[in-house]
Amino acid sequence: MRIIGIDPGTKKLGIGVIDDRDFIAAFTINVGISDFQMRLFKLAEQFRKVLKDYTPDVAFLESTIYHKNVKTAIQLGAVRGIVLLLLAEAKIETFELSPTRVKGSITGNGQAKKQQVAYMVKRLLNISEDTFLDEHATDALACALAGFKSLS
Repeated sequence: MRIIGIDPGTKKLGIGVIDDRDFIAAFTINVGISDFQMRLFKLAEQFRKVLKDYTPDVAFLESTIYHKNVKTAIQLGAVRGIVLLLLAEAKIETFELSPTRVKGSITGNGQAKKQQVAYMVKRLLNISEDTFLDEHATDALACALAGFKSLS
């Protein structure tokens, strides 16, 4: 089963793709555009291509955490809305997982640090320690792995 994990952000969108427990791809869509409307358009355009290229069967999206900054929370909601719309458009079943649940599933500790999550993701997927994955790609892979475990 092909699973896509998504770590949504207002400027960067982490993507992790696994096939059962086999690593397929991980990267970050980074749109360096200051105009928010155009940034959303470019994120949507690139995410649509990811869905076409990797044809996932199911998606796991990290749910929103609390934000003190209202503007950031609203912008993140817009990004999440686009991601959810494109997943629905592609008829991909989608689930949300809290960051605490993702961390707990991967490390056994829902309050684990990003470095601990990154270490475990690489171990669980047999990715070389030398392979660079930024925090967004790592979080997306963690989400995909936690999703896989929840389906099992």
